Amino acid sequence: MSATLTDREAVRLPAGLAAPKPNPIAALAFARGRLATIAGPLVVAAVATVLAVVAYSRFLDTSRHLWFSGIHDRNAHYLLGLSFALDFRHADVVHFVRDLHAARVWAPFHALLVGVVLAIGGVDFRLAVLPNLAGWVGTAVFAFLTARRTVARGGNLAGFAAAVFVLASPAHRAFATDIMLESLGACLSLAAIYASLVVAQERTARSGRVLGLVLTALFFQKYNYWLLVAVGLTVAALAAEPRRWWQAAHTFISRTAWRDWLKAQARHPLTYVLVPLLTVLGFAHFCGSVQIGSFSIGLASSFNLDHLAFILVLARVFPWWKRTGRETIGRLAPPIPQLVTWHIYPMIAWFLWPQRLGYFLWYLFRNHGQEDAPQNLSSGTAYYWQHLSTDYHLGTTSLIVAVALAVVALLSWRRLRPGGTALLCFLVVAAALTLHHPTHRSRFAHSWVAATWVAAGIGLAQLVYGRRSEKGPLLRPLLGTAALAGVVWLQFPGILRADDAPEGGTHPGLPSVLDVTDAYLSTIDQAARPAIFANLPLKFLTGWTLLERRGAHVDMVAEVRGFGASIDGNRQAFQTWLNSTPCDAIVLIDLPPGSVFYEATPYPDYRMIGQWMADEPRFTLADRRVLAQYGCTVIVWRRAVP
Repeated sequence: MSATLTDREAVRLPAGLAAPKPNPIAALAFARGRLATIAGPLVVAAVATVLAVVAYSRFLDTSRHLWFSGIHDRNAHYLLGLSFALDFRHADVVHFVRDLHAARVWAPFHALLVGVVLAIGGVDFRLAVLPNLAGWVGTAVFAFLTARRTVARGGNLAGFAAAVFVLASPAHRAFATDIMLESLGACLSLAAIYASLVVAQERTARSGRVLGLVLTALFFQKYNYWLLVAVGLTVAALAAEPRRWWQAAHTFISRTAWRDWLKAQARHPLTYVLVPLLTVLGFAHFCGSVQIGSFSIGLASSFNLDHLAFILVLARVFPWWKRTGRETIGRLAPPIPQLVTWHIYPMIAWFLWPQRLGYFLWYLFRNHGQEDAPQNLSSGTAYYWQHLSTDYHLGTTSLIVAVALAVVALLSWRRLRPGGTALLCFLVVAAALTLHHPTHRSRFAHSWVAATWVAAGIGLAQLVYGRRSEKGPLLRPLLGTAALAGVVWLQFPGILRADDAPEGGTHPGLPSVLDVTDAYLSTIDQAARPAIFANLPLKFLTGWTLLERRGAHVDMVAEVRGFGASIDGNRQAFQTWLNSTPCDAIVLIDLPPGSVFYEATPYPDYRMIGQWMADEPRFTLADRRVLAQYGCTVIVWRRAVP
């Protein structure tokens, strides 16, 4: 379409040449094409937003039943997000740095978003689910965009089918009204796959920057989600152009003067520190521990050594990077330079924070509850097939349809647009690693099951539009419409029903553990430094409930150093703490075995301090409540006034 010249530009035209006239037909075609491009995502976003509003209204009615467990991970996620919110509201830079340092096992991206929402909207856990609600809407939109961009024909059919599976999933709706990391993690995972598609098809610096930023956000959302996507994209890149990568490796190896390089390493003093240090750390991380004389180095005790090794590696690599590395990388085609700037640099900066690299490696390579289930594919396949059919699909029929269509996409991988294999590689890698993982949790499939639905949409489009034919130009659209109607009909009951997931969302049929915390919060309103003990690890639950009630940071105690070895040792440790503590209120939450909220977990039995406090003259009994319906007791002591 020709551009319309301005009057000033028309004057400069040579004599005899008239300015080109606007072409209304071309303009109309351009507008129709642009509308067709954005109409699909807008429809999906609008429908998903309406369903999100409905889901949120249901959540508000049963929000207290989100807290059915005192030791669930959501307590820790909300506590960190709430603490960030208080930092923002009070402009407390020092405490913000402390909270950022506390983001060890789980990276802080989700908590920072929760903090921003609460800082603006108010300190209320019912607002803390909004980032995940937006993540659910984003998952549906990116499912549509990814499926549409992957296929050469029938893109809207593929996109709408994928989005319908997302919006009808009970578990995805359940985690959308939760404070867990799964919903936003699934959104960012699909966003990274979509960004990689754009890079493969456009090869621009802008698309490379977007991919780097999305991968960085995913890294700071949850490490294992990032690892699954990173491995999938790497495998796809290697499989797309194996000859090119092989030639590049062969050129690098043949042109490198290895003898001179080895001599240079032998002359460098850091080599004699790094080689043995990295060897020891390698054994510690991959073998669990390493014994050197009387010293044992394991995952938990190697974090500072990991940090030291990382700094030494950077010190060794930096001269080369400054001399030739940066220039060499900068000459490469997108997205390599952009990934280095917008993804590798932020990761390096994060790992320079003490112990972050150690926690990263520990989280990825530890045995997450290996005793829970045998480590084999058959048990994992049976477990996830059951939960995928009941939690993420509307039964076995829905799951079989999704898997069958995804298999069609896998078989037709040669007909996909450039970059389309990235989605399939991510799906295969993520599913295989999840099935083989020694711990079985249905939510472990949350970040990649949406990729299955995208593949299902691709498979549906391949069945309808896979082979070009000049016969019956209206037959394919009609067949596609009928196929999409069939998918909607199959999934429609899930769009209307309430959320349902054993590990996410509210559980109205279960009692709320907030009834236990409400039993003592009003009694300790005036306590400047309360200590709250229990026989379960409730410090995250008791921490966020106290912070939310106060609306300010509270210096709370939940553990006594040295407690847990023996009865006599525990009494001595508690007495030592009592003699030096400035606490002005002590709370004991007694949840014995058989209580509704009791969960077997290794933790010091603080219930015995109830006997010791009876004879303590410095504190007086302020309140004692027996919650018979839950089988637990809450006791509060206040410091006696001299």
